[in-house]
Amino acid sequence: MKERIVICLMACMMLAGCGKATGQFIEPSILNPAVTEESTVLTPAVTEETTVNENSDASAMELFKGFLGIEGEAVSAVSDVEISVDDYDGAHIFDFKQGDKVYIEDLKRGILNGEWADENKILYTFFYENTESPVLAVLIPYNPNYPDENNCTFFFNVVDGEVHLASYKDVMADGATYSYVGKDGLISYNALPLGRSSSGLIFSETYIVDEDGQLVKILKELMIAHNEAEYHVDDERAFALFYEMYSDDNHSYISKAECGSETYFVLYSDETDTALDESYIEACDKEGIKICTRDELIPVVNEYIKKQGFDADIADLDNNKAEWGELQ
Repeated sequence: MKERIVICLMACMMLAGCGKATGQFIEPSILNPAVTEESTVLTPAVTEETTVNENSDASAMELFKGFLGIEGEAVSAVSDVEISVDDYDGAHIFDFKQGDKVYIEDLKRGILNGEWADENKILYTFFYENTESPVLAVLIPYNPNYPDENNCTFFFNVVDGEVHLASYKDVMADGATYSYVGKDGLISYNALPLGRSSSGLIFSETYIVDEDGQLVKILKELMIAHNEAEYHVDDERAFALFYEMYSDDNHSYISKAECGSETYFVLYSDETDTALDESYIEACDKEGIKICTRDELIPVVNEYIKKQGFDADIADLDNNKAEWGELQ
């Protein structure tokens, strides 16, 4: 089980956004579409919240810093979304309705309801900081010791001189969900729906936050180990062949990855039986199913990202982790 967890997390970390790992994979072949945390923490000085939205001529970054209460005049935000957040233990953290004013103090009070109230801190970072349309990300951890696990992240933009809560991603109450946030707005979530004790099934979603603060989906992936493939043999022929040919002793994974309108099947091999891997790829090929590797899929995803107008590289995740500021 321990080996399986390692293989599984390496695959997700490298492809869908939790850092670069050093696992080995089968050699690349021609890629065709299928036919069917530690983050750097910056601690700012805290300023007192006094007035609200008085400086309409302030830049977006000045407004963000005012909203955070770290510099300049204090401002509020307007919520463009309706949100209700409970933490992993069921404690109600906060909720906002569309049109509500949002203050940073609301978020600070909200985390006092959680189990880690005495230790928890709000984290923040900026995307597109040197452009005319920066975005502020505010992360609320469930457990401050593991901010990349089970959190809620808000994304703010500035419209007509006013800060807006544009969108959010809430996985605080989900089971064993891990996230990655990059400086370039690349964000991914890897969920183990069966819990930490079983890594036979992983759901991954990768997004990019655009300059409007909206989440644009880039990649969706379902990864399956042999012990879970039995329950998915009717879903995809590639899964059925994987179940027939591999065993629980082998810690390889087969995944279904959706990028834009295309679907790819990816083999994450544990490298213990390359002959078996080759036989599986050949069996799939005979049925018109092209199997690729992680190394083949990454440039395809990067090209899709560029076509969407973004500048991000999922092959260089470690060097692009977001640097988080910490609110007192």
